[in-house]
Amino acid sequence: DSGDVGVVDVADPAAPRYIPHGDRGRFLTLDQYGGDVTIADGILYVVGTQGKSRTYDISNAASPVFIGEFPHGRSLEIMDNRWVFLTGGTNYGLEAYLLTDARDVVRVGFVGADVDGVATSNGVVCTASESDGIQLLRFPSLRQPDIVPRGFALTTTTLASGQALGFQGMVVNAGSAATTQSFWVVFAGNPIGVGGPAIALCDSLFVPAGLAPGQSVNLATITRTLYGPADGVVPDNYRVQVIVDERAQVAEIHEDNNTAQAAAELTVLASPNDLRPIEFLFLPESVRGGETITLSGQVEYTGTQTTTRGFWLEFWCSPNADLSPPQYFLCDPLFVGPGVTPGTVYPFLISPTVRTPQQGLPAGSYVVALWVDRSDHIVEKNETNNQLWRPALRLLVGEPLTKARSWELYR
Repeated sequence: DSGDVGVVDVADPAAPRYIPHGDRGRFLTLDQYGGDVTIADGILYVVGTQGKSRTYDISNAASPVFIGEFPHGRSLEIMDNRWVFLTGGTNYGLEAYLLTDARDVVRVGFVGADVDGVATSNGVVCTASESDGIQLLRFPSLRQPDIVPRGFALTTTTLASGQALGFQGMVVNAGSAATTQSFWVVFAGNPIGVGGPAIALCDSLFVPAGLAPGQSVNLATITRTLYGPADGVVPDNYRVQVIVDERAQVAEIHEDNNTAQAAAELTVLASPNDLRPIEFLFLPESVRGGETITLSGQVEYTGTQTTTRGFWLEFWCSPNADLSPPQYFLCDPLFVGPGVTPGTVYPFLISPTVRTPQQGLPAGSYVVALWVDRSDHIVEKNETNNQLWRPALRLLVGEPLTKARSWELYR
């Protein structure tokens, strides 16, 4: 009980040697009251005989670094490099710890009152005590995933809405089983200036089922477009956090370690970009549902950023000159993909099919409007200049010809 624990080099089993400490030429002492020792993943576990067990980082064996202590210590076993089972003798029982990180060991269970020794094999824990004899225990709940964010940070701390948002860090399965359900990784921010709850800053990341123990998702490999005012992300400073499995779709060992906050705040600036229609015409001025119509026009994009998301050109009509409701889709919209550069004037000339009454467009006289990015996929400095129509120019939409009426005309 009064002996020391030293580090021994056994690279050559026939000639083991002590590792000297500094220039003193003495044996390296780690724990004055050391008992049994266990090594796992570069961590030395010293089972103390004076009531506590200690852990040391021995990645540099000549200079071990003290990490922390367990509250008890008589016998210690490590299972799957993820679980520590520790006994403390009379009145202490068996304690189970989750070993996600030797510096952040989490106590997850306690069994029995008197346990003197412990051993593990093939997922079974064997305990021994004078009062209860030998017992075999299983811990089904330990065979679960545990998805944890680690090292989360922002690559850029000042952005305008609509720019690319990048991250650092990992999402790791630190548990003992693969995920059987898919889950989402959410990137949220708390606005400091205006206050309020956390809001999504960008699209979430989907992670499919099957993330095995020890596997990870590298957040540095993804980029997301920062949302804008239409999504609630207004110019402000934000505390940014990553939330793993926000909907609790994956049953985990721990549900309280799924969030991490970036050390740096994110400053969101107003977007300098703008989309606006500058020309729009249609021909002919009278059509029937189911016939084609020719639509042409131009859309101007100004600002400093190339678009990272696509947007739609939609064609709406209304019987009212001010485009007030009721409003109807004239035809299918036109999609413009990402990659539009600042200063671009985007021309279009298309001949879509006019919708019929069965498709929601009744016969009537309408003004027709070009509506750019009605869904606000592109963050703009001005969201009020995305429509263009001519109140004096009207489109007459008639009933489509039925087979009977077509025959009458033919006769």
